[in-house]
Amino acid sequence: MNTITTLFEEWTSADTLPTEEKLLKNAVLEGEAAIAVETGLTRSVCALSEDAVNTGQILFIRTPFWSPELFYNTSRLGALKAAGYLAFGEEEDAGTLFYENCIEDAVTLTDKLWEKHCRFNENYSGVVTMDGEARLALQDFFPDVSLSDRLLKYAAKLERKLKADIKAFEAGYKNDPAAYRKSIASSHLKGLSDEEYLAGFSADAKMLAESYKMLKTHIKEIILLPKLFGCCNYLLRGGTYRDIKGVCRLVSVEEVEKNGWSLNPEDYV
Repeated sequence: MNTITTLFEEWTSADTLPTEEKLLKNAVLEGEAAIAVETGLTRSVCALSEDAVNTGQILFIRTPFWSPELFYNTSRLGALKAAGYLAFGEEEDAGTLFYENCIEDAVTLTDKLWEKHCRFNENYSGVVTMDGEARLALQDFFPDVSLSDRLLKYAAKLERKLKADIKAFEAGYKNDPAAYRKSIASSHLKGLSDEEYLAGFSADAKMLAESYKMLKTHIKEIILLPKLFGCCNYLLRGGTYRDIKGVCRLVSVEEVEKNGWSLNPEDYV
């Protein structure tokens, strides 16, 4: 198995690799910078591009600045990979990667959640609305730190609307369930019993409420990683990498070798 081309194309769980020693040695021999990240309860590793400067160092990262409630999805890992590019002198690639994985991702998540909210209203109030604003936040707007504030305010507004929509449903349905359901001509849930319909409403309302809460947490996190390195905006401009105690550190291959080729960031940061 070619470790570099097979295992390094995407993030890989360190536990699935043949040996940690082989992983790191191959990365160095192939001239690729490598990063190892603590992602929740697991550790993941990734190599950077072939153009990344090989300094004989490996970047170890912990993420105490991110909420453990959220999954380490593609956008989060992309942001950490961007930090790797920043550490190894590839500032332009770092900015592009961070922007695509965090800014674009946050806007897309907001749009998709609003679409689910619209379907929720269609099913339980008969109202069809598709006037989302999240995508507009990127139009003719430089991606500086105020962008997350705009997205956060929009997400909070949608969350407040959801609470109002839930109250409106509960009030309308309580008086005359049969008449209320009959008034929702656009609903495709007419075949459900009242019990099934109410159960679906409760499940969907809970899902949306939890999703809005997680979305707001995700948006708040967007600024944290650039802020660590003094970047002036979401393209990571103006900032430079630095070791941060408890968070990240560039470590020489020699030190990793002396440490038994451990990929545990806590052993270094």
